[in-house]
Amino acid sequence: MTNKSLYSINKFFKSVGLLMVFCIPVWGQSPVMDSLKDELKKTRDPVKRVNLLNALAYEFYDYNDSVGLSYALQALELAIKSDYKQGQKSAHTLVGTGYMTLADFDEALKHMRLSNKVESSDSIDLTAYNFSVLASLHRLLANYDSARYYYMRALELKEKGISPGMLGVVYKNLGYLEVILWNNTQALHWLKESERLAISVKDNYLLAEVYGHLGSVYDHLLEYDLAEFYYGKLCELASRQILYFHLIKCELRKAELLSRKGLYAEALNAGLKALKLTDSYEYAPQVLEVYKTIGDIYSDLAQYDLALRYYFLALEIAEKYKIRWSTAQLYAQIGWVNKQQSNFDLALQYVNRSLALRQQIGDKHGVSNAYNYRGLIFYQTKKYNEAVADFRSSRRLREEIGHTEGVAASVFNLSLVYEDLREYDKALSMLDEVMVLERKLANPVSIGITYNQVANILIKLKRLKEARQYLDMAADRADESNSIIIKLNNEQYFAKWYEATGDYKHAYEHQVRFQQLNDSVYNRSVATKLAEMEALYRVEQKEQQIKLLNQENELKENRLTLQQSRIRSQSIIIASSLIGLALATILAFNVYLYNRRIRKANYEILEQKEEIQTQAEELVDANEILVRLNREITEKTEEIQAQSEELMEANQTIHEINKGLEEKINERTNRLKEAYKELDTFFYRASHDFRRPLTTFMGLAEVARITVKEKTALELFEKVDETAHTLDRMLVKLQSISDVGAQQLVYKEVFIAELITDILDLFREDIQHKNIKVTSRVNLTDSFYSYPAMVKIVLGNLIENAIQFHTPDNSVMSVTVDQDGNYVVLKVADNGQGIESELHDKIFEMYFRGSDRSKGNGLGLYIAKKAVEKLGGTIVVTSEVYMGSTFTVTLPMGNSNGM
Repeated sequence: MTNKSLYSINKFFKSVGLLMVFCIPVWGQSPVMDSLKDELKKTRDPVKRVNLLNALAYEFYDYNDSVGLSYALQALELAIKSDYKQGQKSAHTLVGTGYMTLADFDEALKHMRLSNKVESSDSIDLTAYNFSVLASLHRLLANYDSARYYYMRALELKEKGISPGMLGVVYKNLGYLEVILWNNTQALHWLKESERLAISVKDNYLLAEVYGHLGSVYDHLLEYDLAEFYYGKLCELASRQILYFHLIKCELRKAELLSRKGLYAEALNAGLKALKLTDSYEYAPQVLEVYKTIGDIYSDLAQYDLALRYYFLALEIAEKYKIRWSTAQLYAQIGWVNKQQSNFDLALQYVNRSLALRQQIGDKHGVSNAYNYRGLIFYQTKKYNEAVADFRSSRRLREEIGHTEGVAASVFNLSLVYEDLREYDKALSMLDEVMVLERKLANPVSIGITYNQVANILIKLKRLKEARQYLDMAADRADESNSIIIKLNNEQYFAKWYEATGDYKHAYEHQVRFQQLNDSVYNRSVATKLAEMEALYRVEQKEQQIKLLNQENELKENRLTLQQSRIRSQSIIIASSLIGLALATILAFNVYLYNRRIRKANYEILEQKEEIQTQAEELVDANEILVRLNREITEKTEEIQAQSEELMEANQTIHEINKGLEEKINERTNRLKEAYKELDTFFYRASHDFRRPLTTFMGLAEVARITVKEKTALELFEKVDETAHTLDRMLVKLQSISDVGAQQLVYKEVFIAELITDILDLFREDIQHKNIKVTSRVNLTDSFYSYPAMVKIVLGNLIENAIQFHTPDNSVMSVTVDQDGNYVVLKVADNGQGIESELHDKIFEMYFRGSDRSKGNGLGLYIAKKAVEKLGGTIVVTSEVYMGSTFTVTLPMGNSNGM
């Protein structure tokens, strides 16, 4: 349920004779539910049954909404049939609540109104709750005037004795309405009142909702510390009592905060965790919010295909249930993504749809955002007059609602237009306004971006001294916030500044740093995408395994039930046979006695006849018992046969389900393989496309060493050559990642000695330059069969690592290969820098660099380990600081028939 504020109508349920122990739903059925079901079986009184069915409906909401609605509908039918008014009123409320959880808002509205029409004593809280739910439904549908009307109707009941808990619910909902409308002062007033009442009645569910909304208000007011504080309290309550609705809210708020800080990988993890929680509790409007949040994160990461995928999933829900506020948001976000991809016509269509819908529902904040988005589209398509008009409209609305950060953004965008028009003085004037606003906000990321833009314009005006001051201030903000965006722009504008001063050497250095930062952003996005694909695949696999295990358990239980039925049937047959045998024995014994008595004396005949008659009667009774037992056996046999048929049908259904699941798993596995294949193709083509210009650069650098004599120029060419070789090594690493992930590899005999010689030849220049003494030894009695390409990747990365961290004096490196039974043991040892013991577990992680001397990208040892695991081997390191390191790789020997 969206609003399990039914906690606050506890008084009503007590008034109808049900003492309910309200507990937070967990993964399983509560003792309260079992107790209520037992009571329902025992009673036939219609009033009590209605009360019990209503109580069961209440308990099942948040655990299984569909089951809860089913109980509520039964209660309503019985209450109408028995003309039980109080039961009808509560049943209508519970039915409306159930339809609301299933996002059937028309039915929910109908039953809430019907509940209010039913006259019943002692139901003030229930009436207030109905008004509050009616208002919340209108709020969800963006009918804000109607929502406010019903909230005020609920508040009018305060004078009639509404309970503090129910009053807290109404205050909370009024506060949330003001949050949506960006009326932050009024929102704080209502939410603080609700917080006070929730604490007084110890309603943790209500308190969790209040904390979430308070975090949103302080987020609007840019008081991020307070926002994070209240989101933390929300998460604490949700996790302490397993409130699924609020656990999902908690992860969504985490994702938003992390995304704002630029921690996109962590934000994505929080979003995906929220998505996973919807498996346990699915409420359509909240699933919509989860999809939108994940789409926003992918949009920030510039992964626009994935962003659109989640936006359209959210839009499908929003349009289906007519949630206009969310629909308008999603139109705008889809427009933004299309703008980023230069699909300006489509972007304009979506933003105009968003603007029209937001104007219709009276969402000033949303209207200001739509104007701002449309202004950026006009700016990028060189329609400067339209852009200026939209940015000014956005600014005016944001000033009305007190959205200071939004005002700064609109003015900043205006400055971009004036910059394009070469009206630099106007642009600087706009940026001066922005800096005044952003200094009040104390947001280092925003002010850092603005400082960079001011510097950019001052460079164009040749006011280089002032430009340098702003560049330095932007660099400080980049360090303070650790923002990649500020650092990227700062390095780019520093390069322009040095170019304007004629210092081409420093200009080139900053351009290189800009490129390195840009590459690091790209690498992170690739790693994030791979991790997300692998995580989703593993989650899907796990879900399928759980479903299959559940089906196997069901099958085992059915078999056990059938066996028990057969045992009971056999027991009845054995008991009947024993009874028959006993009767036959009794009859034979009586006949024996009868004959004996005949032979003894005739005078006993009459007495014997009487005894025989008595025994005959007993025999008739016994026969009747036997007939009844046979009839019961026949009935049991028929029942067992029916159960057997049902079991066969169930087995057939399970077989069909399993077949469908296997096909679905195979389909998803093939799709994942295809995605990996496309990624491999991308790595291959990208590496070859990049290597052509790099080879040209390296060739030009070699020519320059011969033909150019000027010292400064030679230094620049040395820098170019060094950068080109660095990029070349990076491409080799990327290609290695592709090779490690390849599905098809060539398996054959590995000539390890020749392989080591080839690798050492590749690094011969570095070895000679660093004066490293290298020894190698191969001692194998059997042929070594494996995947030569993978073995080369392992040895190449380990040898490169030993070279990179050599000791300056008397450097030694050894490569040995020995056989240990059915395994090959490869060792690469050096007397270099060594590795601290606490870092041994981290050096194989992606992008980990454990030393300031490392000039690499933190991929070498990661790739080596992945390759070893692919070959079914192990890799361990022994190392002592300043004494050197030894990497030991153990691989299967293999044979000519395959591993």
